[in-house]
Amino acid sequence: MDTVFQIVLTTHIVAGFTSLALFFIPAFAKKGSKLHNTVGRWYVFGMWTVVVSALLLCAARLYQGHFVQALFLGFLALLTSGPLFYGIAVLRNKREPSAKMKRIQLALETTLAIGGIYLAGAGLGWWGPGGHTLLLIFGILGMAITISGLVDKYRGKQKEYDWLVEHLSGMLVTAIAAFTAFFAFGGRNIFGNLFGGNLEIIAWVTPTILGVTFIRYYKWKLKKKKKNATSKAIITLLLITSTFGTLSAQLYVEKQSRYRFAQLNFGADVHSSIGGNAVFTGPSGPHPVSLGTTGAPRLILGGTHFWGHADFQVAFPLITSGFQNGGKDITIYTGVETAFKYYPWRIEQGKIRPYIGFSIAPLVYEQKDEDIPFGQGPEQEYNTIPLKTGLTFNHKSHLLELGLTWNYANQQDYPISRTDIAEITLPPVFLSLSYRYFLDTTVSGEEDWENGNFDKTTEKLAAKGQLNNFFLGIAPSSAWWNGKSSYNEQERPYINKFSTTVMPDLTAGYYLHHPDLNLAINHRSMVTSAKAYGTEQALNRRSIGFEVTKAFGDFHGFVPFAGPILSREHLEFTETFEGEVTQQNTQNKWAAGLTFGWDIRPNRLQVFTLRTNLRWYPKLHLDLADDQQISFGALEFNFIQLIIYPERLF
Repeated sequence: MDTVFQIVLTTHIVAGFTSLALFFIPAFAKKGSKLHNTVGRWYVFGMWTVVVSALLLCAARLYQGHFVQALFLGFLALLTSGPLFYGIAVLRNKREPSAKMKRIQLALETTLAIGGIYLAGAGLGWWGPGGHTLLLIFGILGMAITISGLVDKYRGKQKEYDWLVEHLSGMLVTAIAAFTAFFAFGGRNIFGNLFGGNLEIIAWVTPTILGVTFIRYYKWKLKKKKKNATSKAIITLLLITSTFGTLSAQLYVEKQSRYRFAQLNFGADVHSSIGGNAVFTGPSGPHPVSLGTTGAPRLILGGTHFWGHADFQVAFPLITSGFQNGGKDITIYTGVETAFKYYPWRIEQGKIRPYIGFSIAPLVYEQKDEDIPFGQGPEQEYNTIPLKTGLTFNHKSHLLELGLTWNYANQQDYPISRTDIAEITLPPVFLSLSYRYFLDTTVSGEEDWENGNFDKTTEKLAAKGQLNNFFLGIAPSSAWWNGKSSYNEQERPYINKFSTTVMPDLTAGYYLHHPDLNLAINHRSMVTSAKAYGTEQALNRRSIGFEVTKAFGDFHGFVPFAGPILSREHLEFTETFEGEVTQQNTQNKWAAGLTFGWDIRPNRLQVFTLRTNLRWYPKLHLDLADDQQISFGALEFNFIQLIIYPERLF
């Protein structure tokens, strides 16, 4: 049995790698050429080999008890086989799909939709323990690409048939599946820990994002070549120009319109703290230790708004900084910082501009005293709102910035033992030097907006109900744990805060055009912990939320929204004290909260929008014995979420 399994596995791997290598030849060769046709046949044969061997491996993994791997392999084989069959069948049926094609495609789509629902449930842990984000992502993907099509078939709606577009889409979807499987499994041996932890999601979804972009580009290119362009081709062109912009900066200098209101930017900085004092206990009582100067690099993701007068950004620390001093270990760094900066004189090419602002900056501090038993202090997170100022220089699409941050609330209490609390002095001043790159995604749609094309197209599609669409969303999000726990106040007073969590935020929903309303389901998995003086606590929260948000107004493409969220919460609390488990509790409950935020939406035809949302649960806790509680209260902040409307791609 093991020998047969190894043969099938080897065949699967060889066929997969061969297909990945062959894909790029027919993809970029002249369509219809001998090279395209010959290598294309090899690619199709290789992919069918991958599908069949994946199904055999799926059966083997089920027999061996590896449920997650079996489920994923089986679903990926199903996801690949549909477009692989249809993408080749259209070559023999160029005028219209045959009745046999329709029956087989309907069966495959129905099976894939049902499989997607089951896979998403498995990813959420509905069918038992062992939920996995990868299963959830592809379960949602399977539902998204099939359910809307099945609904259209049920309603009797016929979509435009173009054999070349169908062939292209089918082959690219098979490549997306193949590359996803490679990054999820085999790619780990190449990239190692580059995409570890929650960052794995980047490797899993990148093939889908790139593949969808290529599909969209080629569809636009093929439609553009048609001499007798239909109104649908015009709509597709409008969607493309509304979605993909130019890589230029300071567009608002020439004109201030909704298409020049905001620009995306990304980059990095070096962030340094200056000054401050720690306090350690000793034979003669508490004594101070200087914090000195520390520095660490950060990734920055942000966006300028209000035509260069405002800048919102989030900075993600890449490493933690600290030092040792005679058996005393100190760690201090700024966590995920969210900043707002105001420019009295807008950012412009070749000019230095001053700014003022503030940020929400969790300052993380921890100390360890090796001279006392269980001398590990808590990783304390002080949520401060420091003031900011600095200078920004703009050259073309580049921003250079020198910044100064004043942490005026730098006197804070810190437990230096299980029973003693001392006042420490956190760094009062931070310096930063950053580089960022401008990226505009909207200005190319400005001409169509001004000449009325967007309004006409929007009215036409809205009248047909074609702007009521399904959507998918994905982004990194953070949770700031801010609730107070009665259990810790009474039993563990040296633990009063938990660390900020960064996690993937997955959303799927339906958009209603006329009321400007979003109906959505989302999933977040949050894990945090605290450790101090022999006590270790861990919180685990899995949340499935059902939310309704309503847009309120439209200020030059800046669209605020708000609404309620009702979620099913799975809460876990575990504690060990000096190596012994003292608490192990689980609770499932319903919780109500509030969702609010804004979209950057120049028009309502776009294939994607950029969304910022926050979620707040005022009363969320896990009940313990003796009427005690552990708080799971947190403010979730999803800075930039990519919202994609798959139906607008086709």
